[in-house]
Amino acid sequence: MRRTLSLAETAIAGILISLALMVVSLAIGTMRDDLKQRRTEQLLVRLDQALVAYHRATGRWPADPGPRADGSTTPENDGSGDRIIAVLADEPESRKVLDQIPPIFRARRSADTAAGSAWGGVHDAWGRPLRCLTANGSTPAELDAVIANGGRPIFISAGPDERFGPPDLPPAADNIRSDRR
Repeated sequence: MRRTLSLAETAIAGILISLALMVVSLAIGTMRDDLKQRRTEQLLVRLDQALVAYHRATGRWPADPGPRADGSTTPENDGSGDRIIAVLADEPESRKVLDQIPPIFRARRSADTAAGSAWGGVHDAWGRPLRCLTANGSTPAELDAVIANGGRPIFISAGPDERFGPPDLPPAADNIRSDRR
């Protein structure tokens, strides 16, 4: 004899299935963010290796060649990562390291990239441009961070929230930096 589920039992079963799907969805989202974090950390290690190759070849750390063509200065779109990557790409030794970066991280060449460079920059795993602090940083806090890093520029990803911390305060907790490995 076959028993049919009551309306209440069907509702409870539906709620339990919905909760299970929600837990699975959250777990997948967490795994996806963890993967993006690890991939971005690996990208920053590779960019740091390009900085070291540049330093070995030239005897100096690359300097930011100047502001973006559009004049923007906010941390979210300051273009400093792209500008430093263009400088690295112009040096054959650091270019060899950059060429090992997987294509999924490479940005298309843009108008504010250094003239003559085929490299348009690099984006983090969330698809956002990177910042790069250099010895000619725009704030005392940024300059102090570069000095504490031995003068070596620092690449920064905004992380999952896609926002950088205020320039004169400690960085946002989820920012991923090349000087913190």
